[in-house]
Amino acid sequence: MVKLVYCLRRLPDLSREDFQRYWRENHGPLVRNNAAAMNCRRYVQVHTQYDEVMDQLRVPRGHPEPYDGVAELWWDSIAELAPENPSPERLKANAEHFEDEKKFIDHSQSPVWLAEEHIFIDDVPEARASNKESSMVKLVYCLRRLPDLSLEEFQKYWREKHGPLVQKHKDSLNIRRYVQCHTSYYDRNETMRSRADRPEPYDGVAELWWNSVEDFAPDNPTPEYLQGQEALAEDEQRFIDWSRSPVWLGRERVFVDEIS
Repeated sequence: MVKLVYCLRRLPDLSREDFQRYWRENHGPLVRNNAAAMNCRRYVQVHTQYDEVMDQLRVPRGHPEPYDGVAELWWDSIAELAPENPSPERLKANAEHFEDEKKFIDHSQSPVWLAEEHIFIDDVPEARASNKESSMVKLVYCLRRLPDLSLEEFQKYWREKHGPLVQKHKDSLNIRRYVQCHTSYYDRNETMRSRADRPEPYDGVAELWWNSVEDFAPDNPTPEYLQGQEALAEDEQRFIDWSRSPVWLGRERVFVDEIS
């Protein structure tokens, strides 16, 4: 499947609370109603939360400010995502979405791109469509590679070295699910970026789930937890540029779920 990742920054005159409310109550239902016309199989909003918890990690390591949220959408193929001859219903849906986005999203600060998923830990299933926010906590980590690495080298190391290392420490770190989203479909990404003068895409996104904030950042971590954290941080410095890689926590809300 093809996954679209859309990191969102709010318009400057909106609070994060107002931005997330509009996104959840207005834009989410609009996308859900148009999902069939768009051939979209799944649509998830991840609303950024827990800034104080993340600042303990983000500030010492020099990570950039988090986004206000991330939208994730799935299609069966590129042909379904971008048909050569879109139907009138599809064109109407695209226009409606773009016009509505102008009411709350700063396009010039909101990168969007396509990726392929690699699942490393799958102890819990993906959340199903619901009117309620997921009870699980999700970490979203947008990655930029170190300047001396090619994209191919970065993704190879991430997939073949770092992924298995996260698997090794998953129990001590209480990780329930771990997915790597590797940026791909580069020509298509450039086309999407140029249409609205958006920022360049990231090299990938790491997504990890915990049962709770307490499992993610325990008050009294075990020696094994601390050892796992240290091992992952040490390895990240071999391929990730922390200063250009924002990381944040949020919770999911699933609006469309047509994937069996």
